[in-house]
Order: sequence, then C-alpha cells, then structure tokens
Amino acid sequence: MLVKDFNQPLLAAQFEVWLKQKINSEIPIYNIGQYIDIRGAIDPALFEVAAREVLVEAEALRVQIFEESDGPRQVIHDLQAWSLPLIDFSGEFAPVAAAEEWMKADLARVMDLAHGPLFNFVLFKVGPERFLWYLGFHHIQ
Repeated sequence: MLVKDFNQPLLAAQFEVWLKQKINSEIPIYNIGQYIDIRGAIDPALFEVAAREVLVEAEALRVQIFEESDGPRQVIHDLQAWSLPLIDFSGEFAPVAAAEEWMKADLARVMDLAHGPLFNFVLFKVGPERFLWYLGFHHIQ
C-alpha cells in the first residue's frame, strides 16, 4: 500500500539515476550494500522491531518510482507487509562465506523501481551467538 499524501517529482540527482537505470534496465549498477557483524546473543524478533522503526523514521528507504504523464514521481510505500527475513547459515561449513554469497547474489539482482522495495534488510545467523545484518539499497534513495 502506498502512502497517499506523498507524491512528488524526483529530485535532479534522483532523475539522473532513474534515467540511467532505465537505459541500463538489466544491469544492477546502482545497487549498494553492506553488512554489520554482530557478535553476541540477540533476539531476532526484537531486532525486527528496531529495523521496522528505522524504516518508519527513514521514509526515503521506502520510496518507489512511478512513471506518470508528467514524468517519474516518487511515492512512499507503507510497511504493513514487511518482515525481516532471518536466514540461518550456522550449519554450513563456512557460514560467513555462504551469507556473503547470498548477499552478492542479492546485489546482482535488478531492483524494480516501480514495485520495490528498493532496500533489503536480512539478518543472517552464522553461529550460536553471531549474526550478520545485511543492508542492500538502490542508490536512487
């Protein structure tokens, strides 16, 4: 569901990124990502609550781009259907390497600017008390 009270034209920098992504629609040239290594026990459900709060506060992360007759416009998507994925690689021979391969594959995926989301948060369990928090984004945000 879209937040109906926000429908704005793109900023100049966003328009440039949108146009270049449109021209190179099969190449994920504007995907960026990182992960944070968390050592210690965490409660994944509580972590999701915190991640959701980040998304509530940072509306730019929930932008989607629609093409209209007067050009591309940005709208803010709500969070009702979003949940934080938890992927457990702790049983793998090389759990961090397995998580990194997953992240590389995600960054190689072209994000759909109109349907989003234009971010991806994932929590990976890579040991009994070790997690990786992955944050992937499209640079248009």
